[in-house]
Amino acid sequence: MRVTLAAFLLRAATVAVVYATARSIARVVAVAYGEAPLDQPILTYALELAAGILVGLSLGITARLLGGPMGRRVAALTSVIFLSLLAVMIEGAAFAPALQPPATVPPGAALQLTVAFLTAFTITRLFATPPPLTRALPELPRRTRVSWLWRYIASALTYVVLYFVAGAVNYTLVTGPFYESHVSGLVVPAPEIVLGVAVLEGMFFPLAVLPLLYALPRSRRERAVIAGSALFVLGGLVPLLVTSALPIGLRVASLVEIFFQKFPTGVVSALLLGPTAAPGTLRLTSTAALDPETSL
Repeated sequence: MRVTLAAFLLRAATVAVVYATARSIARVVAVAYGEAPLDQPILTYALELAAGILVGLSLGITARLLGGPMGRRVAALTSVIFLSLLAVMIEGAAFAPALQPPATVPPGAALQLTVAFLTAFTITRLFATPPPLTRALPELPRRTRVSWLWRYIASALTYVVLYFVAGAVNYTLVTGPFYESHVSGLVVPAPEIVLGVAVLEGMFFPLAVLPLLYALPRSRRERAVIAGSALFVLGGLVPLLVTSALPIGLRVASLVEIFFQKFPTGVVSALLLGPTAAPGTLRLTSTAALDPETSL
């Protein structure tokens, strides 16, 4: 089913309205419980709309590539949206508690899960296309538990290592003075807190893209690029666009840092945890013969 550019942009705008409205309602609910400040609501909504456009455009393209039942597609998009939002909240609570008070994380997580589901449902309804009848979804390889475990740990550690390497380089070259002068309420947490944040986020991201990988009847390379791009857009472009309190120079530097942290993590997670069969050899029925991967 072909869609004109105008129709695609209109659908992305619809996603933006749903996303921005859901996020704004979540913010109002948080304020009602005394968990977060409500500053410049009109500007905030406008920025959420802009962020929603990015979400609609990027995940709209992805949604058109997904296969399987609608519920599976919604779950795949919900996973990557929600865990990306949750990771941003946790990092914000550690490095910018004035903007993201730590007490807001637990109730905020429940609210953002609702935001993620509504956004994923809207994207799927507007953008998803019927899967080709000649191509089935990839299935879970028959790996041992040890194989799954080391692949998951390696994917998580990829982010942890890149988090410290890219973060240290960026801190030395650009962001250090911003944190040292506490611009916009920024702080430098204790080393154990930084490590905890890195490990927790590293555990999130492979799980965030895992459902997406098995809803994409594409090649390994395509799945890797899609996974890395999703983590970068949802965990870099979108939150930094909304966070207007931070100086533009800091946001640009942080965007580069996040790219080198999250895009490679998505790629590694896709290559280690994703399907191994080529698109042309995916199973069409439960009895189709494929050689499952059983090695470590």
